Amino acid sequence: MTAAFTAALNGIYLFIIPMGIWIGSSTTDYQSFVASFIFYLIFVSVVASILMKVLYAFVNAMQVGNAVEHMDQVLAEPEIPERSTEL
Repeated sequence: MTAAFTAALNGIYLFIIPMGIWIGSSTTDYQSFVASFIFYLIFVSVVASILMKVLYAFVNAMQVGNAVEHMDQVLAEPEIPERSTEL
């Protein structure tokens, strides 16, 4: 899931840039459009960066949770009785 999310998040530019070119070709106020378009290009990269950090935090939290569960399973096992070593 992480790879698909990363690909979708980084691939958003494949949608935004062609749409910006298409919409920009039919606009009348080109200067205003370019300013807005550059803002959204920067905004998308910031949001993508934040989402990736959140994703990595959740993945690490899941790994820690799984590790704690495994340790609990090991600690829940009954003790093995010691053999007496009489000489």
